[in-house]
Amino acid sequence: KTYFNAVVSVSALDSIGGVTGADSYDGIHLTISSVQVGSKVYNNAVITVAGIVSLERGMPKAALDSYDLTSHLLTIAAVEFGGNVYTNVVVKVGTIVSVAGVQLSPSAAPLPQQPDFGDRNLADERLYQ
Repeated sequence: KTYFNAVVSVSALDSIGGVTGADSYDGIHLTISSVQVGSKVYNNAVITVAGIVSLERGMPKAALDSYDLTSHLLTIAAVEFGGNVYTNVVVKVGTIVSVAGVQLSPSAAPLPQQPDFGDRNLADERLYQ
């Protein structure tokens, strides 16, 4: 038999084998495909992670990652690490290394002041507070 428009309930999803467009983490740098910060979306960002706040797993709750300007937490829809894909991960951002290929911090150390982001306006988003 062939079924069309079938709806199923998934009771648990720990990790999926692969995914297209997920962030990637190498243990040092988190490479982010796209992230929403306030009303703006930034692409191809690289950060360090200061800590994992939560890992909910399951189906991704959003299509894009999002950065909360109040809590300073990054919610990741899907990230690949160690051959597994994890979903709905919340992390504390350590350092922003680059955005759209523009290196912001050569040593990946926290920046003491807000850098000049040119036309990207990231300083207005208060990512360094």
